[in-house]
Amino acid sequence: MSIQGNVDRTMRDLDERGVVVLQDPEIDTTKIVRQPNGWNVDITVGEDDDDGYRCFYFERSRQRVEETIRSWFKFREQLESL
Repeated sequence: MSIQGNVDRTMRDLDERGVVVLQDPEIDTTKIVRQPNGWNVDITVGEDDDDGYRCFYFERSRQRVEETIRSWFKFREQLESL
């Protein structure tokens, strides 16, 4: 499936279920949860310990949420092409 197809499917899942998790051990775990006025975005790289990295933010822009999802799928495609 194309990157745009994956983005569209993921956004539909997010709209229907209110939450999506994109997970790949070579990339990260990105969890997006719909809230009344936007989305919570939680990104974890590595383990949840001293060696890991975690970023959490609130996003109001649907376009930025789509860009986050698109970036994740682009990165995964680049890794698969190596």
